[in-house]
Amino acid sequence: MNEFEKLIQFLRLTHQFQNVKRTNRAADAERRENDAEHSFQTALIAWFLADMLQLPLDRERLIKYALVHDLAEVYAGDVDPHYSSDEQKTDKAKREHDALLQLEQEFPEFPQLHEAQREYHQRGDPEAELVYALDKLLCFLNIYMTNDPYYVVLQHKRAISMLDDVRATRHKVEGCEAILELYECFQRMLEDGVRDQPEKPIT
Repeated sequence: MNEFEKLIQFLRLTHQFQNVKRTNRAADAERRENDAEHSFQTALIAWFLADMLQLPLDRERLIKYALVHDLAEVYAGDVDPHYSSDEQKTDKAKREHDALLQLEQEFPEFPQLHEAQREYHQRGDPEAELVYALDKLLCFLNIYMTNDPYYVVLQHKRAISMLDDVRATRHKVEGCEAILELYECFQRMLEDGVRDQPEKPIT
């Protein structure tokens, strides 16, 4: 395979990445967000936060992690914590591991991509911890800001509100103090909303 053919192969991978649909909706609320959009947003927000908060983090590493943190889902698929089956959630780690190996085999000429994916999934440095924690926070913020009915539906099915979920997943962001503080700000905002309007569930 020549260089142009490899370029086309990798371009096709980016198209596949765009085809991985997430559960929450995009900002226009007419369609579901895809993994490529989510990864770009995560990278840009991570960079923004690092500068705004003057975090002593490697910006290039942050952006690389954010861009590739969900790339394995091209082959492994996305797993929503509330809408996926128990089997899908149980097999998630194995599917992602196999997907990373497949990407390495398909693109051996891109070792930095594979290194970034391995290091992110190991979460062995503060940059990986920030991207991991930010990924959780952005999910909630995007649903909240776009008035996505995700939690409205969940409340009918399982009586789970956004506030319930934020509280239940707090431990996942404790590895990054900067994101934890932002997470707690959002949680307090939701709690204040509940106190102001106790008869209206937070969606």
